[in-house]
Amino acid sequence: MNSIACLWGIKASFMRYLAMQHGTQASIGGGAAATAKNEFLFPAAPGVGFLPAAGPGGMRFEGDVHFIAHGGLLNVVLADPWIQRVGDQILLSFITGEYSGSSVTPTVLAELVERQSAEDDGSVTFDATLASSGIHVFGGVYAAGEPLDPIRIVHNPNTHT
Repeated sequence: MNSIACLWGIKASFMRYLAMQHGTQASIGGGAAATAKNEFLFPAAPGVGFLPAAGPGGMRFEGDVHFIAHGGLLNVVLADPWIQRVGDQILLSFITGEYSGSSVTPTVLAELVERQSAEDDGSVTFDATLASSGIHVFGGVYAAGEPLDPIRIVHNPNTHT
């Protein structure tokens, strides 16, 4: 496993909702894993380092999570996350499968703001809010700007599972 990973719980209320629905199916693949802290771990793609402090750059991760509920009416796929600095914004994108079908072009799902203090272990945490381009991924249930779970970029991901 790569020595860098992205940890993300998506949105706690969304995950609770799925847990309450009879017949919900969830799958994790492509190298992603679930953690004991109710987060999904996406390992960094080969050769990926941390996001530069300034200027353009990006971090690609691997793996996917897939949720199906309501007999397939709710069908959310989030695959191969990508964190990218574009101008003064930091964006989180995924290859998505959503209510209207799948996309092979990454969808900007969230806008990120890096927290000012890094963790003792060198990990970095970003606060995340739903981007307007990501509203359709959750079927229009959440509005743009809705808080999502924080995203953590960590060294030595095995210590976080």
